Amino acid sequence: PSPEGLRAVVCGYIPTPDSSAVVIGIVRDARSLAPVEASVVSAEWVEFSLSRDGLARRVPRLVTTSAANGWFALCNVPRTGAIALIAGHGADSTDLIEVQAPSEALLRRDLYVGSARELGRVEGVVVGAADRVALVGALVSAHARPPVRADAQGAWNLGGIPLGTRMIEVRAVGHFPERRVVDVVTGTSPVRSALATITTVLDTMKVMGARIDNLAASGFSDRRRSGLGHFVTAEDIERRRPIITSDLFRQVPGLRVERGGLGETEITMRSLVTDRCRPAVYLNGQYMSILSANEIDDFVGPDEVAAIEFYNAGTVPLQFEPAMSGCGSIVIWTKPRTGRTDRMSWKQRLLRVLLFGAAGIAFGALIS
Repeated sequence: PSPEGLRAVVCGYIPTPDSSAVVIGIVRDARSLAPVEASVVSAEWVEFSLSRDGLARRVPRLVTTSAANGWFALCNVPRTGAIALIAGHGADSTDLIEVQAPSEALLRRDLYVGSARELGRVEGVVVGAADRVALVGALVSAHARPPVRADAQGAWNLGGIPLGTRMIEVRAVGHFPERRVVDVVTGTSPVRSALATITTVLDTMKVMGARIDNLAASGFSDRRRSGLGHFVTAEDIERRRPIITSDLFRQVPGLRVERGGLGETEITMRSLVTDRCRPAVYLNGQYMSILSANEIDDFVGPDEVAAIEFYNAGTVPLQFEPAMSGCGSIVIWTKPRTGRTDRMSWKQRLLRVLLFGAAGIAFGALIS
């Protein structure tokens, strides 16, 4: 039968025309793979509506319970956009995973619930989508775990992940990041990722425009008056005199800047779903994915920063919130370019960072 026919059997009478869909699947135990009865499964998505009062945003939510054979069905979900799914049974649960709404009215997605105390591992390979060449040094992370790097063959092995259906993220310099759902269970198949670049997706094009050189025009002043976030102004930057941009993050409430594995300095904050999460980063209003402190320092120096906005989960303005992320955001605004060439070269900036790091190591050795 067609997807529409199956949806009619599962959800009953459906008016025509109709733009809704159904998500079906089985909830299973991540350890035994057995079906789980009475597991709570919920779905959320973002809807926008335009009226005389302006643009309104709402987050509809559907909840159902799995049957004795683990079967569940969520009717009347949208056919476009992203849907966030999560399943839980007692202390066991999945991550809040993101799936694309089914354009053909039907989506099958089994969910595996597991305990945060029982850990597993996932392995895979990451290559470039255009040439299929291994992306050496690509970062792979999951569930607030320190990232691992892909080796010379693009292979990676990530351990310490709670059993169950989880989200992982694969990132490589110069490529679009990939977030995907994996089932961390016995016999998990290797994950193969092919990351696209801008040249892979778009033909050559020329973009002409001007950078926003007035924070008031970007709404910075209005958001600052709202009191919902934490704001660093040009005066604050001048007073603190940071050596690297991430120095400005260290006194922000709820934000942690901690050195992890592989020399990466990770940024985390409180989450709506898990204990800690990695915030999204925006540069001059443009989404830059989830970056480490090291990557932010490489993108922009403190002498180029005009202001920064920090938002914890639940307080993020609509334009700075990736769909259903459950985490906060960092928004960095840079100073307008002038005709002068007084900015530091990358060599000067690198030398400054190396000297700062050497001084820190020497100070630590002295204390020891």
